[in-house]
Amino acid sequence: MNIAELEKQLTQIIRRRRIILTAVTILSFAVFVGSWWLYEATKEVIQNPIIIDGIEVHPGFAHTKYNDTYIAPLIVGLMGATTAASFLFSDFLTVRFRTVTKNGHSLTVYRGFLHSIVYVNGKEQGRIGPFTYTHVVEVWLPDKTRATVSFSRTIWYLAHISFSDQTTSIQLD
Repeated sequence: MNIAELEKQLTQIIRRRRIILTAVTILSFAVFVGSWWLYEATKEVIQNPIIIDGIEVHPGFAHTKYNDTYIAPLIVGLMGATTAASFLFSDFLTVRFRTVTKNGHSLTVYRGFLHSIVYVNGKEQGRIGPFTYTHVVEVWLPDKTRATVSFSRTIWYLAHISFSDQTTSIQLD
């Protein structure tokens, strides 16, 4: 797989996940709003007048009664919308990839939600998962140069790449 195809595939993966998260956010919010509207539409105000000797002396206090059937979808819609929106926001901040060229070889560094992957010339060479202790991947370039990719734990930088042939390291934003 060449670099253009790899970048197109990674872009499609990111775009597809963001579309799904956006749809889940919108649908959950629609469930929340619909449940809230139905909950408010079933409101019934009961007036309890104060009666002394058969004469109403005070209109009393109003008691509002709701139909509790719509509470569960209201809570599910609110929790689903906030959870999906937070995942979408995190996705926009953290998930990305960059491609650099060194000594005629392309390194593509991808950081996703669950996996961080290093591609050399379009082929996957290293991967770390969500439960991996380290954030460092070592890959070998075809010219026998070792590249060490240190994935950043912050949202500001993607990764730092250093090479065994003592050439200038690369900081990916």
